Amino acid sequence: MVKLAQNGYTREAHKIIELSRISSLVGRKSDGGLPELWDVMGRRRGKGGITRLMAVCITRGPLSPQRARSLIQDHNASLREKDDRGRTALHHALGARHEARPFYFFDEKEEISDPWPDDIPVNIDLIQVLLELDPEGVKFKDDNGKTALHWAFRSNCSYEVVKLIYDAFPFGLNEKLEEDDDVGPFRCASAETLTIFAREKFVRKNGHLAYVIANAMGGRGDEEIIRAGGVLALVDLLKEKAVREHHDALYCVTEDLMTISINKKGNQVCVDAHVPFALVPLIRDKFIIEKDGLVIDHAVYALKNIACTKNGAIECTKAGAPKALIELMSIKKADNEILEAIVDALINISFSKSGMQASLNEGIVLTLTQILKEKGVEMAVAKNDDPLESITQLFRRIEWKVGCQPFIEAGTYSILISLLREKKVLEIGNAVNNIAQALFNITTGDGIQSFLDADGPAALITLAQEKSVKENGKVADSVVCALCSVTVGNYYPDIKAVIDAGAILVITNLLCEKAVMKSVDAVAGISYNLEELVKYEDGRKACVTAGTPSVVIALLRGEILKNIDAICVLADILGDISKNKEGCQLCIDSGAALVLTNVAREAAISYCATESVARTLWTLALSDAGKQACVDANAASALATLANNESIMKDDCAAESINGALQCILDTGAALS
Repeated sequence: MVKLAQNGYTREAHKIIELSRISSLVGRKSDGGLPELWDVMGRRRGKGGITRLMAVCITRGPLSPQRARSLIQDHNASLREKDDRGRTALHHALGARHEARPFYFFDEKEEISDPWPDDIPVNIDLIQVLLELDPEGVKFKDDNGKTALHWAFRSNCSYEVVKLIYDAFPFGLNEKLEEDDDVGPFRCASAETLTIFAREKFVRKNGHLAYVIANAMGGRGDEEIIRAGGVLALVDLLKEKAVREHHDALYCVTEDLMTISINKKGNQVCVDAHVPFALVPLIRDKFIIEKDGLVIDHAVYALKNIACTKNGAIECTKAGAPKALIELMSIKKADNEILEAIVDALINISFSKSGMQASLNEGIVLTLTQILKEKGVEMAVAKNDDPLESITQLFRRIEWKVGCQPFIEAGTYSILISLLREKKVLEIGNAVNNIAQALFNITTGDGIQSFLDADGPAALITLAQEKSVKENGKVADSVVCALCSVTVGNYYPDIKAVIDAGAILVITNLLCEKAVMKSVDAVAGISYNLEELVKYEDGRKACVTAGTPSVVIALLRGEILKNIDAICVLADILGDISKNKEGCQLCIDSGAALVLTNVAREAAISYCATESVARTLWTLALSDAGKQACVDANAASALATLANNESIMKDDCAAESINGALQCILDTGAALS
């Protein structure tokens, strides 16, 4: 050991002392033990300028407190001596080493040239001795500007050790490593340490300290904060008056919660920690609304994120978020960006039944209708960040069973119709689609009269002829659904009004558009609504005028054969049109018999489609020209094949249609019932 010390290996000598039987001898006062070792170690420094006191602090063994006291009191060792890096014995006692811990901002370029075991826990008794013998030593900085508090945080010392250093020098929290360093030593603290501090009363009652800790938490990963239980600590901070009255603290705490709530795990943790109950009071606080707009933004976005899940939506509803958000919406309606976020949060909340009902009870329909009336067109102009799509999406979300009456009372229908007449609105495809579906929901309920009073049919027919609608099968489908929604009431005068407005011609033209024909779902949806109109004689006559049969037959020749529902609807349309004498002749002339026969030969055809195809062939065969067309198309052969299919013939309706068509074509006298 003497040789080690003589050659400058002071720390290694101390390590051997710690692990050997002679540690008690070496640790005695100057009148015994191994004086030659003390003499050598007192005269020389180890590598890196390490003194024997620093070596004792590095080993941090059970005898370190007594040995340090002896060196200081009996051998005049100085606590203020520094090694080659400017670190004192206290710094080393707190874990100062050459190795960099995994923090991006710390010792990034230092070389690991003198490693020392880092698994030795900090000895709190040793720290107490050093602070007792030199209380001012806690204020010294190393060459990188790090104080004892920096090292305590960086070494992930226990809270007790950190608190000991903090109590000795509270102003150490203000010591910054860089000019733009807002959090001081806390930047070196682990998530666990930050969480413990955040729960301390002296922090919660101090807005600035709360800000520093919340800001430091923002520098940790979400996973670290979640594992450390930091979400609950942040929620507790929001309950404190000192935090709510400190802008920076409030800003950082809400920003942390907003960030954490984005990922799935963080979302559930926020629900479990009842974060919505902490955020809702903020967005109802008039002072915060007026003075801290960014805090309100954070709170709204956090609620929006949390409500993305079912449990989150329910939790937001319980916390009173719908009422608070609707009230805030009336105040912030001039700010398109935050207005959009508020509406998006309400959309997410509305995915829970209780959330939707709560929003309706708080007058969401009336509030949004008034906003659209005041600035709907203005929002359409600002497409990049306006909430028009969000508002119309929320309207679309409201089911007619619960939302129809509020829509009628608020006069929403006329506002939506007026928006559809604006060119700027028509450029926003999603908004148009949402409005059309919202109109369908209203009309499906008790809103038919509102639809007619607002001249809805004319507006939608005009809309259906717009290029933006023709080029989007999804939007075209929604517009036609809204236009034909009057058929739900089965009240003929209302249906006739839609037919007389030219609905069938417009629908027929849409079915010819390439964008629509490429979408099987759009064809099926539009055809279904067309079928509802063709059930009436006025509708059949309109189909003859519009040349609908040839369009339907063209569709049956294409890719639509892959969709059973579409086959059923299109075949039924031809069947209904054929009930009109002129319509029947037009279907025959357009080649309906041959096309339907080819459809009947499809192996994948279902009993549902079989029934529709066979019944239409039966209808055609009731006329002499139709019967001849069926004979020419060899329809009887195709029907006979179907009749031999046991699985199809098990369906009574399909069997009746097949047998009826066969008998009619073969002249055995069957009549269509």
